[in-house]
Amino acid sequence: QRSELLLSASVLLAQARTVEQIVAAIAQLTSPAFAPSHVGMVLLDAEQRLEVFGADQLDGEVAARWVSFPTSAPLPAAVAFRTGQLIASGDPASIHADFPALAEDVAALGWQAIACAPVPGIRGPLGALTFSWNHPLHLDADQKSVMITVAGYVGQALERVIHLQEQNTAARRLQQALLTRLPHTDHV
Repeated sequence: QRSELLLSASVLLAQARTVEQIVAAIAQLTSPAFAPSHVGMVLLDAEQRLEVFGADQLDGEVAARWVSFPTSAPLPAAVAFRTGQLIASGDPASIHADFPALAEDVAALGWQAIACAPVPGIRGPLGALTFSWNHPLHLDADQKSVMITVAGYVGQALERVIHLQEQNTAARRLQQALLTRLPHTDHV
């Protein structure tokens, strides 16, 4: 089941050409052995904050509070981003103890376990994947390795998207430069 899930992740993420497609792909990643109730992603934005993706499925009030947050925030996604380590809290008591600023919203969403895996990039971390479950869950080594591997796949997909966007921007600029009207002169 683990191999099938990773194969599915590889195929779905290889087809992604936008950040939105990456978010849609990771939302589809479930198997009997790995079935989070919600998968989301935070990415470093131009202001050096972590922008939340995949929150459109959350309660409107909660989603509105967590549009973005500083990388220094005492939140699991920010800690995973800063440290490069998988962060997990397997039950409501540990969520409250580890991340009190998040505990009320996590409880309101019905989540009882959370985990965040850093998304690696070529020039440093790009963000973090966020996983949540509606039941307590203390992750085993296989589940942790799936999250870390999927986060690596997401990092590769994001790097590809960034590269494609840079190529498209450069091509547009070149086209605009080539299509610039020449000055009209009467003496030629």
